[in-house]
Amino acid sequence: MSGMKDFAEDEVRNLRAKLKSKRGIFLWLISHWQPLAIGGAVLFSSACLWHLYSQAPEATVGVSIPATMAPEIKSLPMVGVEIKKPVKVYAGGAKTKKKLKLPDVIVQDESKSVITSSKVEADDHAHTITTVINAETGESETLDRRDPLPWISFTTKGDAMLAGGVNASGEQAGMVQVRQGILRIKNVTLGVVGTVSHANNGIGGHSDVAGMFAAWYGYGR
Repeated sequence: MSGMKDFAEDEVRNLRAKLKSKRGIFLWLISHWQPLAIGGAVLFSSACLWHLYSQAPEATVGVSIPATMAPEIKSLPMVGVEIKKPVKVYAGGAKTKKKLKLPDVIVQDESKSVITSSKVEADDHAHTITTVINAETGESETLDRRDPLPWISFTTKGDAMLAGGVNASGEQAGMVQVRQGILRIKNVTLGVVGTVSHANNGIGGHSDVAGMFAAWYGYGR
């Protein structure tokens, strides 16, 4: 019996020590919340600035630029492959290249022909486009892989909305909303939202201004 009692007392002491330790950590976090919050804000702001600085410039609409190489093949050497039949290209020469709005230097170069051209529906996912060639027939084939969203990523995407209508009280109502994303976790975006709303019942009206931290879930196309 004494052995069981000693064992129980040891377990109680261990449990108290663990609780005391956790309570001490909790109290330390509470007493140092200001420097911890400032340090976290500095780290987060630095990460945001680094992300903005390191981002590649956004492509101009309607302008063809060289595509970014897929990381899976970036470090691989290129080797020569003997094509047993002539490579199949699209007819039209410069006319076809102009239709695709390729740079003038490519349009005027008769040694360059269009082997393939693909169009991908826009969404939040990255796409890896791969073209393979058949050495036996000279024909090429392009494949599109829709890549998964990263678990965590920064975003500079935002939007502004102007809305008008009638509220539940029958008053005319209007609202301006600005939403700015900061961090993305898969399909969930964390950011800030600012709204200015106004309702008018014909006599006067009342306005409201709000700024909020927010999280929103992206869906659809």
